[in-house]
Amino acid sequence: MSKEVHKVILYTMYSSGLRVGEVVRLKVKDIDSKRMQIHIEKGKNGSISIIFKS
Repeated sequence: MSKEVHKVILYTMYSSGLRVGEVVRLKVKDIDSKRMQIHIEKGKNGSISIIFKS
């Protein structure tokens, strides 16, 4: 992966408070850029979450 891709991943983790395991399972369809939301299906304890990006 390129340096830019790593920067985007780290920025997303930091700005939204995602855990490493959540980022690893993240797919493009889980990101709603119009509403600035990230949909996490299998978060901590198997819960479903919607994260609001700041």
